[in-house]
Amino acid sequence: MFFFINEEERKKSKSTCYFEFQKGKYHGKCWENGSVSIRDSLWDEYELSDLFEKAVPDFDYFGVTEISPEQWENILKICEKEKPKGACVIDDVREWVEECFKEFGCFAICGM
Repeated sequence: MFFFINEEERKKSKSTCYFEFQKGKYHGKCWENGSVSIRDSLWDEYELSDLFEKAVPDFDYFGVTEISPEQWENILKICEKEKPKGACVIDDVREWVEECFKEFGCFAICGM
């Protein structure tokens, strides 16, 4: 992955300025093993909030948002049709998301 790092790498950064993609439903805590994270500056640079808000109306920048396969499909459709700036970021995490859906049926985004 280019835009995302695993939990070990995030810990080494000694920063919490990341959006965490957590496998399955939110477990009541952040920074789970198996999660991948993207730095908040990249999130903002690639306008990912705009993309997620379009596809997932209840997306919460500061909270937790669970993403279903249907919502993910909406994100992919927007990327395909509109070619937003963040499409390359979505492509980067796509394999992780698809594996996550097979095992857990959803994933959670823990915001800032």
